[in-house]
Amino acid sequence: GAAVGLESAREPDVKGSTSGALSAGSAVRSFPSPDSRASRDPAVAMVPMETQLQSIFEEVVKTEVIEEAFPGMFMDTPEDERTKLISCLGAFRQFWSNLSQESHEQCVQWIVRFIHNQHSPKRISFLYDCLAMAVETGLLPPKMVCESLLNSDNLEWERTQLWSLTFKLVRKIIGGIDYKGVRDLLKVILEKILTIPNTVSSAVVQQLLAAREVVAYILERNACLLPAYFAVTEIRKLYPEGKLSHWLLGSLLSDFVDSFRPTARINSICGRCSLLPVVNNSGAICNSWKLDPTTLRFPLRGLLPYDKDLFEPQTALLRYVLEQPYSRDMVCNMLGLNKQHKQRCPVLEDQLVDLVVYAMERSETEEKFDDGGTSQLLWQHLSSQLIFFVLFQFASFPHMVLSLHQKVDYLPLIKIRVLYHFNLLHIQHSHIPSLQPSIIKVLYHLNLLHIQHPHIPSLQPSIIFSFVYRCAEVHNMQLLHTRQRNVEGYLN
Repeated sequence: GAAVGLESAREPDVKGSTSGALSAGSAVRSFPSPDSRASRDPAVAMVPMETQLQSIFEEVVKTEVIEEAFPGMFMDTPEDERTKLISCLGAFRQFWSNLSQESHEQCVQWIVRFIHNQHSPKRISFLYDCLAMAVETGLLPPKMVCESLLNSDNLEWERTQLWSLTFKLVRKIIGGIDYKGVRDLLKVILEKILTIPNTVSSAVVQQLLAAREVVAYILERNACLLPAYFAVTEIRKLYPEGKLSHWLLGSLLSDFVDSFRPTARINSICGRCSLLPVVNNSGAICNSWKLDPTTLRFPLRGLLPYDKDLFEPQTALLRYVLEQPYSRDMVCNMLGLNKQHKQRCPVLEDQLVDLVVYAMERSETEEKFDDGGTSQLLWQHLSSQLIFFVLFQFASFPHMVLSLHQKVDYLPLIKIRVLYHFNLLHIQHSHIPSLQPSIIKVLYHLNLLHIQHPHIPSLQPSIIFSFVYRCAEVHNMQLLHTRQRNVEGYLN
């Protein structure tokens, strides 16, 4: 029978069965692992990735019943530990090589979840050693491992062993990550540290300090992990000027940020907040006096630790420029206002209102304000400024009138109200279209001031100023008549 079988195996029509017998024999002699069969057998390859990973790692971390009954009584020798590590990495390496590139991140995240769901400190420590060896041997990319560990929801400061092992592993493998990845990890680490409360038990502080060691290693300039400028930028985003750093980091961050103060002074002008520009009609424009049109702060480059006064609104600077003649172009340049684009600037409105109130208080103390003195020149300059900025719609006249009403309504200003009304009439009579839809608000304001002081005692103004109330009333009635508005209730 054996002879017949051999003869039939040599016949040409049964070559396929011969090769099949040989491949089967070689299969029996080579004893392939289950993972090798999974890469060749379609039925095994359809097994989910999670199931295959679980079979690999659970085979390594499994323990005997007696070991679970008496934890800490049975210890593996270093040789046994290393044998288990090599066995686990060998099985995982074969699985990883057959895994698609798109599934690598999902695989690492599953491993991290598997580790963080363990409750045995011995298992957790062993699996962290597996991760470290996988990164050191080039099997797993360090950036992917660090991101998966730090972004895990189970990484909490209450689990001190997990916290300590995680940051010790990050400290060990972070040197293989490029500077952009280190910058992202620094941001995540600083945010993780913020989850630690201000008061914790002294028994866990030593484990929590592992995170501080990672931050110190990243900020170490000689380690060359991250350019110091990028590091200080991330720190200033999380801890701006005036905000204290977390107690765990303490002086580590403050000393690092203070090391950039000389650099910040080089990039800024010394005593900048005390300097004032020379305003003239030459048309010279300097970018050194530019201000943010929203906050009136100097535009500072980067997030360096500049002096505190540079972060304050420069209202005194803008007010000084507004008080100077021929300053309209410079004000537009400082605030970035373009005459071609109608752009309202609320901070400019506030400063103009404050200047009007200041002029009223100054003129109130003078015996005469219509004799061509400094007060009258100041009012003429303010009128010119108001007309210009309202004409180009950089300032809203109705909003300014209401703001003036709130500020001067309760001030003991009697004499200057006539001159104040005269300047408002001057602005109204400029035929600015934007004033007409809101003329009722202007009338309301004028009428309130006039009702409070219908007779001004001990005042001898000029003939022009004596007709200011009637001129304002006639002008407003003409505007309202064209729009068919009835404001008798306001004028009665």
